[in-house]
Amino acid sequence: MSVSNRKSIQDQIDQAAADPKKKANKFYRIAEADFLLQVTPAGVKSWCFRYTIKTKTRMMGLGPVHRISYDEALKRTRKAQVLLDEGIDPLAERDRIKAEQAAEQVQKMTFRACAEAFIASHRSGWKSAKHAAQWSATLEAYARTVANWHQPVELNNFGRQQAKATASEQNRQRQFGPCPINGSLHRLGRYL
Repeated sequence: MSVSNRKSIQDQIDQAAADPKKKANKFYRIAEADFLLQVTPAGVKSWCFRYTIKTKTRMMGLGPVHRISYDEALKRTRKAQVLLDEGIDPLAERDRIKAEQAAEQVQKMTFRACAEAFIASHRSGWKSAKHAAQWSATLEAYARTVANWHQPVELNNFGRQQAKATASEQNRQRQFGPCPINGSLHRLGRYL
């Protein structure tokens, strides 16, 4: 892209203004691109890609202007168009990839990370800071020696155990979040 063309694009971005009535987002097409510049009533500018799939019009955010350049937004739009040509909804694909990444993160959680997540999520429900400190100290002193503290927790066995659990046990497990050992930590808490 030439320097004068870049300057022209930057001028168009700078001139894009919010709706003076502050009621709705305003959209601008910059340099005949296949994506739009969205300006919120607060004046925040971001790139978005509007497309139609199976008679449904959707809007996909490409990122804020201050972090995503025009060229990067163009690349992201081209990737989305390739997915559309294959009959795949770009938003659904992005959500699927994020879900896979989240599942990988959960599978990589160590016992220590699960314990810390459990304590952090339940700290507000405990009566005092001393109680939270007791949890941390007890896990540090006893669970560290029993469990392999820094090794990832194996989720496969947990999944089989959860399937066998009774309905009340499943409800109890649901309340303790994404960590597979939260139920065990809860049971351990009875002995503190």
